[in-house]
Amino acid sequence: MTAQLIDNGPAINLPLEALITTDTRFNYGIPVNLFIDRFGVNNPGVREVLKLHPPLVYMLGRVSGESSGTTDRLQPDKVSRPIYSLLEGSGMFGLENPDDARRWPGIFGHGLGTARQAWFVFNLFKQLTPQQRAAFEQAGFSFEECDDLEPGVVRDFMMIDHLSRRIWDERRSDGVNITGLSGESPGEMARNLLFKYKAPVEFLNLIRIEDHVHQLAERAIDGEEGSKYFPFIVDAILTYVDWTFERSPIELKSRFARLREYRKDIPGEILKTLESCGTTFESTVNSILGIDLFAELKNIPPYAWEYRIRQAYCAPSGVKMQEVFPEYFAQYPQLLNLPE
Repeated sequence: MTAQLIDNGPAINLPLEALITTDTRFNYGIPVNLFIDRFGVNNPGVREVLKLHPPLVYMLGRVSGESSGTTDRLQPDKVSRPIYSLLEGSGMFGLENPDDARRWPGIFGHGLGTARQAWFVFNLFKQLTPQQRAAFEQAGFSFEECDDLEPGVVRDFMMIDHLSRRIWDERRSDGVNITGLSGESPGEMARNLLFKYKAPVEFLNLIRIEDHVHQLAERAIDGEEGSKYFPFIVDAILTYVDWTFERSPIELKSRFARLREYRKDIPGEILKTLESCGTTFESTVNSILGIDLFAELKNIPPYAWEYRIRQAYCAPSGVKMQEVFPEYFAQYPQLLNLPE
């Protein structure tokens, strides 16, 4: 299903001076109301956001009503919280149980942060001069696929890129996979879930980004002086914006140092290849455009669409935005006084 541009929808009731409201929305032919009914979405704020951003329906799920234990895994504050097993879907949005909602804001917020950065970088590349584009092509980057993608579509994909992470984490750490979704990696699981939902073809093509450890690492080619890079600019952009954001922007070197520390399951040579791909892309952008790309990412202004979605994450459970998204407000302290 090809994306079609639609109107902006209702304006968010927030001070314009605090949030950038420029937005582009697409209708992917996603049956939003069917997902709302299937997963019993009752909160009006969540329902509104799903209609404004249809791909977020892929993040809905059904969760068990009773806890099967406690864990402090994936909790930066190391607070041990009850485990509620996922029964169906993704289970990353529309969560009504406060304890459950406090377990998953990290990966959900990560997706929104990478979406913000992808939106920014894709818009940057859409504004290249012919000379700048030629310089990227001379450096070995292909604009195949990039020319046919709108920044808004890329942003929407990155919002839901990690839709299988809860399923994967529950199977790997809690020994539970009630959903029955198969896959040998988060990327494969994500692809299978998107196929099940008959997701837009753009998303089915881009889900390879979620499987960068297995699928994309094999696409890297040799550059100068032992470096590596992804030849397709779409792969280079989307992996870079993913790697330079955890819960807030993080430099490549620091991110990969952390990955080497806590992702012992990824071979060192693959991490070396991926880091080199990110470094090559970053240095090429900085050289051709005369900017500091990471500094630009840190200085992206806050977008209304992101605030609205974070607000909707919290709404059904009643958890506070500043509690579950502290890094977001640390990056954007000007938002601290906005209504939750």
